Amino acid sequence: MAHGAPEPWFRKGRGWFVTIGGKQQSLRTRDKREAYERWHDLMAAGPTVAYDAGDDPLVVDLLAMFCEWAEKHLAPSSYDWYRRYLHSFVRFLPAGLTVARLKPLAVTQWLDANPGWSASSRRAAITSVKRALSWAEQQGAIQRSPLAHVKRPSAPRRTVTLTEADKKTVLNAATDVAFRELITAAELSGVRPQELRRVEARHFDARRGTWLFPQEENKTGEATGRPRVVFLPPALVELSKRLAKENPTGPLFRNAHGGTWTANAIRCRFRRMKAKLGDRAPKGLYLYAYRHTFATDALENGLNPMTVAELLGHADASTLSRVYQHLADRHDHMSEAIRRAIGNQ
Repeated sequence: MAHGAPEPWFRKGRGWFVTIGGKQQSLRTRDKREAYERWHDLMAAGPTVAYDAGDDPLVVDLLAMFCEWAEKHLAPSSYDWYRRYLHSFVRFLPAGLTVARLKPLAVTQWLDANPGWSASSRRAAITSVKRALSWAEQQGAIQRSPLAHVKRPSAPRRTVTLTEADKKTVLNAATDVAFRELITAAELSGVRPQELRRVEARHFDARRGTWLFPQEENKTGEATGRPRVVFLPPALVELSKRLAKENPTGPLFRNAHGGTWTANAIRCRFRRMKAKLGDRAPKGLYLYAYRHTFATDALENGLNPMTVAELLGHADASTLSRVYQHLADRHDHMSEAIRRAIGNQ
């Protein structure tokens, strides 16, 4: 970090800020320790510098520029995701490393230095660094990304789906109304867990029966250039109407104490539920399983893949084919598909 870099400062009533490149930037917290952590995460080593393609900028400066752009243009969850991995990468790199001296070996050694990371985390780590340097190349800050040819491991297959019996078992085991409502909404909508946690009354359109997330709040907004529209079945429309009256501001879905559901709180609830159910607990029980189940059921019920991709909020149907290719393993389903393909002969 550059010597003499301005430190975070507190603005009464609004939280911690830092000045980067002559511009005030919110650190989005009122906690001092967290503010300094995010300051380091942003790699706020001083004013952001615009480099010509012929320059040899510091890697840390380019990653800081990307983080600044990501905070302004990507959904908060996406920004936090990039920030976490890029912060780890910067901490690993030697000080003063320039783009010209950055080699793919650095990524390999960084991954090896984090043996506890899962296959998904390793893939995410590579994706974050490649994306940041690709962005820098697109912006003309560098001539070419030195990590363009770094290969990502294949995405692990997500095959966990829930049967109707599984769903009933889980719902009956939910000990409070708030958790049951969260589970029910996940089952009926197929939305991403973060969308479920963040949907507010302002997103709900009762007349159209939708939740609408603006492009800047949508995970795939950058790729699609469109807002995310979640189409709701009647039961979920009615639930949304009631919750919108109870919670006109902030998240619709609250925990039993009226607080915001966090990703960790949901994981803990499912962990306790699995311990409670013992052998009766569905394998791989977690909130995302409802999204996989929604997509799998929709495809098995004959919905067009493009329609299913739209319902799930995917940028295109290619993600659908990669993630849900396990349908080919279902013998009964594929046997019925071939009979339908040839006119039930």
